[in-house]
Amino acid sequence: MKNHPISQVKVPVHAPPHRPKPRPYRILLVDDDADMRELNADTLTRAGYHVDTAKDGDSGWHALKARHYDALGT
Repeated sequence: MKNHPISQVKVPVHAPPHRPKPRPYRILLVDDDADMRELNADTLTRAGYHVDTAKDGDSGWHALKARHYDALGT
């Protein structure tokens, strides 16, 4: 085998493109049981979601008309 010198080509190293962090999903949680509503809201918030709550359907309907939600939990 012939002895060939290895030439190194210097290629500039670029950082990967900056990708904005995806925004957390916004969830509206509607439940008439305050304890369940709080438990579920806390769990979803710890998982990284933005959570709004409503105590009944009427309050939930007003929240839906006032703001955009990615999901609705009942």
